[in-house]
Amino acid sequence: MLQTIGIALAALAGGVAPALVSAALFGATFIGISTIVLATGETTSSTRKKSMSTETEILRTVVDRWKSAVDAHDPKLVASYFTDDAIFQGLHPYSVGPEGVAAYYEVQPIGMTAHYDVRETKRLAGELILGYLAVDFRFLDKPTLSVYLSLIIRSTPEGWLITHYQVSRLA
Repeated sequence: MLQTIGIALAALAGGVAPALVSAALFGATFIGISTIVLATGETTSSTRKKSMSTETEILRTVVDRWKSAVDAHDPKLVASYFTDDAIFQGLHPYSVGPEGVAAYYEVQPIGMTAHYDVRETKRLAGELILGYLAVDFRFLDKPTLSVYLSLIIRSTPEGWLITHYQVSRLA
């Protein structure tokens, strides 16, 4: 509305003074709109950062439990952090469900530990979060094995559990 008045004033009344008032009205409106847009953008960006932080915190909670059980060489505890229909792909043939997870970790050497860095998180849906991690598996008697791990965790009545686990070994 102020922009319209400013344009009309400049068109209807000639001279420098009406042109300056017109410019001030137009400029003030532009600055006001820009301020609102920037403030909204900051709110949206802040909300997005908070959401990513929350997603990362949820993922870290799940991965910390998994890591603790792996480090303790407790295959049944590791498996308890997976859903009944979890697809599990380590460096051996895949399995479905906690039994396959337990069998996989049962044959891992005593002293193997996992050290991870979360690279990315993304909420896929209300109750699903994707995590992409770099993981170093360290051993007592052989070199560290560095892999990338993609996880999908799902909110369940028992809490957040791993529903998909995919390891990639990139050279």
